[in-house]
Amino acid sequence: MHVPIEPNLLVKLAMLLRTKSVSAAAEALGVSQPSVSRALARLRDELKDPLLVRHGNSMVLTPRSEELLDRLDRWLVHTADVIHQQSFDPGTLERRFQIGSTDFGVLSVLRPALAEIREEAPGVSVQIVPLDWSAHSTLAEGAVDLVISGLDSDPAQLHRHLLFTDRFACMMKPEHPLSGGADEPLTLDEYLACPHLGMTVSDARFDRINQLLGCHSSRRKLALVAPYFSLAPELVEGDMLLTLPERAARHYGAIHGNPYRLAPQELGTMEYWLLWHERSHRDPASQWLRERLVEACVAAE
Repeated sequence: MHVPIEPNLLVKLAMLLRTKSVSAAAEALGVSQPSVSRALARLRDELKDPLLVRHGNSMVLTPRSEELLDRLDRWLVHTADVIHQQSFDPGTLERRFQIGSTDFGVLSVLRPALAEIREEAPGVSVQIVPLDWSAHSTLAEGAVDLVISGLDSDPAQLHRHLLFTDRFACMMKPEHPLSGGADEPLTLDEYLACPHLGMTVSDARFDRINQLLGCHSSRRKLALVAPYFSLAPELVEGDMLLTLPERAARHYGAIHGNPYRLAPQELGTMEYWLLWHERSHRDPASQWLRERLVEACVAAE
């Protein structure tokens, strides 16, 4: 069976054919003349051709060498591109990124960063896809590049960066009996006495509020359940309460004219994360996009 020629021999051959001199090739490669001479002998044997022949005081290429010269030059260029990564320039980037997120994630994380992303990388497009419960699988398979999520994730399986921590708030109609403008959070009894508009997250239809309520979740009366943060405020009616992150309540409340109060302290807080897989951890374009999203969240604080 034929054994392929070692890459280091091909590098020496390329330099020999360019310089037409053992000593010049050795100097250019930073190796000894005997090592280049030994390489030339091996190459002559491997390729069944003298490659370089003496003509007066110089060496000339054989027809086989002339045939190989351009091909070797192209191989060296491609090899250098593989080994030595070019510096990253977002201005020349042509790429579509897919980000798994809810509409709240788009509002809170992508929207503040979008202008800078577009300015720095006009050739980039971003496609938002519905949040998938199995973020690890979709990231590992390359179905999405990043995930913006408030769902629990395993740091042993994914890289992650904490974007922000938020409190929960309860949006209501202006005429709601609890809307009174009090700065104090609702009590748990006040909260559970009202009908609720529930929010589900991801394809698993996960209701975080029920999880946080634990043993009290059976007392929560769900009048309606929706998967869209942006649509939910329009569905609040009568004495219903809508529980959502405070920054979402602040944003949508200003649009729809609905007041909000802080949710019961028993619900705690919510951490929002940027998630990615090891497969894209060192990719310069992915690193650039992650940095823009993180910086936008820091600036918005």
